[in-house]
Amino acid sequence: MLLMKRNAHFSSVDDMRLPELHIEVRQRSLHINGGGLSARNALGVGSPKSPSDSSHGEDTARAKRARTTASSIVVSISEDLICSISHELMVDPVCTLDGITYERKEIETWFQENDTSPETNLRLGAKTLIPNISVKKTIAKLLASGKLEKKVREDWEERKRGIDLVRAQKLFNEGKVEEAAELGHPEAQGNMAGRCHYGHHGQAQDDVKSLYWAKKAAAGGDRQGQFRLGWSYFHALGGLPENNALAVEWFTKAAEQGCHIAMNSIGFAYEGGGHGVTKNLKTAVSWFQRSAGQGDMAGQFYLGVCYYNGKGVAKSLEMARFWYQKLADHDYDGNTFRARAQRELGTMIMKGEGGEQDPAEAVSLWKKAAEKGDEQAQGHLDKLKTFSFEISNIENPPAPKNDTPLTLTCLFVILCAVLAGVFFEKKALEKKLDGAGHEPI
Repeated sequence: MLLMKRNAHFSSVDDMRLPELHIEVRQRSLHINGGGLSARNALGVGSPKSPSDSSHGEDTARAKRARTTASSIVVSISEDLICSISHELMVDPVCTLDGITYERKEIETWFQENDTSPETNLRLGAKTLIPNISVKKTIAKLLASGKLEKKVREDWEERKRGIDLVRAQKLFNEGKVEEAAELGHPEAQGNMAGRCHYGHHGQAQDDVKSLYWAKKAAAGGDRQGQFRLGWSYFHALGGLPENNALAVEWFTKAAEQGCHIAMNSIGFAYEGGGHGVTKNLKTAVSWFQRSAGQGDMAGQFYLGVCYYNGKGVAKSLEMARFWYQKLADHDYDGNTFRARAQRELGTMIMKGEGGEQDPAEAVSLWKKAAEKGDEQAQGHLDKLKTFSFEISNIENPPAPKNDTPLTLTCLFVILCAVLAGVFFEKKALEKKLDGAGHEPI
């Protein structure tokens, strides 16, 4: 049982000429390893010289008295490291107004129902708590010395992690992401990995720092950290060698937690193969299907690419058009994959691939994609203009005259179909999937 005396008198410290006062825990209280330094040595108290060693002729009795005095000081001071409420080595020591130190969590719990001192039972003027920096530093030195029994040290470390995570969650909720990450909050660490990768939220772009946070977040089970660590292996970032096998391993952990971008990344790893992964287009498609089925816009686009080109799945223009249409109809405009789907769907509709041909609808889709910054869609529109046709005429063709042998509507349809076949090569869809874009969302 840990002792809890609180009446230590330090008047004899100067007489002992201690070079520095280190508060220590007695061996029998916190199991300081018997084979290591004694409590006296840990305190920096030198053993009195024996008569044979003394140049001043100290006798045995005096040496014994010195050792006894030093031992009593160690016993008295060591108790200040133990919380009298929890009977444990303190993690976050704080002082009340009467100068007594407790574990913060324990005294805060006490103050929820009491306004007195747990030790004296006297009423306190206020419930103010002041961090005891001196005791905290002493405990840190004790832990760093390696003299505590493993079980005691591990118990202290576990309690510290719990305390840190409570504080970290509060900081994270307040938007103090980096501070929360420093205290070990996995989600905050994952956010920091992303911020450092992209150079967002006041962070400089730094792949080494991104990897640092990704490793910590991944170890804590955060899916963003797991994805970022996999991405670093996939693209040899932050000093890591390219290793697709390890990348897939971490991507899979993130995907199991619902990370869509990790699902797509696994698809790319199997589509390209190499660096520890055997190329397998069917497996690649299965991951795109999984992502697309959960509503991911990138997954839907890549699945459309696979169906159009017949990669890893039977070629089906109808299915390609289905997935492009599903993505084009999405009500979220802030995603580049929607613009790419609108452009590709427009080209398919212009050529009548996988469904009806509708030049007006095709041009409308190109315009929507171009408005979102899609350069290829804008290129399609620019080529139409070179033939001096007004886009508005295609979208709203004039009514045909009865005496016109070939109506304008038919002329427009035929001409546009020809132009589509000549000028609108589907380069992005004829390239390998790795050329379709491997960047994360």
